[in-house]
Amino acid sequence: ASSLDISTRTLRDIIKDVREHVEQYGATISYKNNFGYRLEVHQKTLFESFLAQEKKNIENMRFDYPVTSDERCDYIIRRFLLSSTPVKSDDLCEELGISKTTFAQDLRHVRQILSRYELQVEVQSKKGLAVCGSEKNMQSCMADFVFYNDFASSASFTTHSIGQFCRQYEQKIRTCVNRVLSDNDYHMTDLGINNLVVHILITLYRGQMDPSKSDLSDVKINEDEYRLEISMAQQMADLVADYTGMTLLEEELGFIAVHIIGSRLFSREDENLISMETLNLVRDLFDEIRRHYGISFFDDMELFALMCMHMEPMIQRVRNGIPMRNPLLDTIKSENPNGYDLAVYACRWLSQRLNASIDENEMGYMALHFGIALDGMKKPGQKRVLAVCASGVGTSRMLKYNLEKLFGNSVESITTARMSEVTQMDLSEYDLIVTTVPFDYPVSTRVIQVGCFLSQSDQDALRNAFTASSDNADQLIRAFDPAMYIENGDAETWQQAVEQLCKGMSSCINMPDDFLKLTMDREMLSSTYIGNRCAVPHPTSVLLEENRIAVMHLKKPVVWSNGKRVEWVFLIGMKRYEDAGSDQLIHALYELIGDGNALRQLKLDPSYDHFIRILQSVLSVQSEAEDDFFR
Repeated sequence: ASSLDISTRTLRDIIKDVREHVEQYGATISYKNNFGYRLEVHQKTLFESFLAQEKKNIENMRFDYPVTSDERCDYIIRRFLLSSTPVKSDDLCEELGISKTTFAQDLRHVRQILSRYELQVEVQSKKGLAVCGSEKNMQSCMADFVFYNDFASSASFTTHSIGQFCRQYEQKIRTCVNRVLSDNDYHMTDLGINNLVVHILITLYRGQMDPSKSDLSDVKINEDEYRLEISMAQQMADLVADYTGMTLLEEELGFIAVHIIGSRLFSREDENLISMETLNLVRDLFDEIRRHYGISFFDDMELFALMCMHMEPMIQRVRNGIPMRNPLLDTIKSENPNGYDLAVYACRWLSQRLNASIDENEMGYMALHFGIALDGMKKPGQKRVLAVCASGVGTSRMLKYNLEKLFGNSVESITTARMSEVTQMDLSEYDLIVTTVPFDYPVSTRVIQVGCFLSQSDQDALRNAFTASSDNADQLIRAFDPAMYIENGDAETWQQAVEQLCKGMSSCINMPDDFLKLTMDREMLSSTYIGNRCAVPHPTSVLLEENRIAVMHLKKPVVWSNGKRVEWVFLIGMKRYEDAGSDQLIHALYELIGDGNALRQLKLDPSYDHFIRILQSVLSVQSEAEDDFFR
């Protein structure tokens, strides 16, 4: 009952129905006091065939007969959005097969989700419940819950009036859009074209539901600068009227024009169309990143050009609140965390400059550009080596030659330096320091002392320097202190969970006073939920002297900042100077979070010892992969 977020009474009713059903297919459900329910299969082949068919049926039925709380909340929101009249709570309880208590819990979650769209659930006396808010926000919510999820490809969508409407008009509208683009030799992204078609479909459908709905006149667009796009919007409206017999209102034309501008596809030949505002904005953004992170992108002309071409239409989107859906957002967050965090900071700075909010979908697209640029700075698998000698030029050249012969193309660069020069260098830039003299400077980078002519033991030590040795693995494990591990935590909100983890971390290490505040600030910029019911909150800056990750397994899932339910919270605190160990630690954590099987094992036994064993298995897989480094 807890897993499904339903009452035990509701669960008993479900089991009663299931018991009668499975008996036809060679199985029974028995109950024993103090033990619980048990499924007993008597005819295996018959029952497996039944399960296979049920799986297909469930995929089609889950939108009409939702089981989990998340599925029910999506169902309720769609019912509100697709109904022209208020919906009674008793009718929803009957449709969903749940009690009023369960419905009240789901409705609280529904209100939280809708609040992100600035929408509210209104109780209309003797009529029922309805969603209210601006038409623009209603359309944005409808796009997410009806068109940009699995519902759009389900049998439920096909049989619903919205599906029938789309089947009748979608291709006609797409033809209108493509014809106008072709006539004007204007290029939009495929995703942008699809978004525009969906926008027009929703506008026409909601116009049929209630012709009085219309408050889309607040468009911020320079009519002199964008005469072409405004003209194209009018052309599309005229064609839509000819093809469908339905009219788009005058106030809709501005939003269609913004959709066109916001999805324009720029090419190298169009670089002269980039405005001076955008060029200055990208230049200032790079300067801000260099100041805050110490990373300079000014030598990357490819990134500068791509960022300008990306931001020119993006500026119009964010100023007018036109969302650009990002189907890869969750993948970008988990696979490219460094690029995404850089994009989060960049978008916070941009939102202040543009005086407009920027959502996480836009952050995801920007993260792709930053991720590629960061990878280009330090190619995957390649390392930077510092070779330190006493003073002689000859010994320096000999050591560098021997290192080049040993590493081949596996290292990005080998820099030589005299011991007297080391104090003026940023040693955190290097992944390995090889020295022929004693090295007493405190550094986080691994240091190996060798002879000028590398012995066999020297060569073995150097080959193992970049692999996940047991020592390195032990260092990574130490980041997960048992005193910072909370098993079956009891938190009512995501804020409480973060506060408890910060308290646990502060009891083990020295933390800045503003660590909690900066972690909350980061969460407000973009949700740190990354899938599989896991969240990775962290501050907006690296603040610690050592890497630490506090972990909480929640006894009862909490609703995270983006409305998703979370069972595992990993509070990340990274040290100020980055090294290979930091990268490996984050990589291991994200590998664990992305492993659904490992998380299922941990749910059965969420103890600290079991967590460490699972983490060690992830590290062992990493070590095997990194062994290929010198092959």
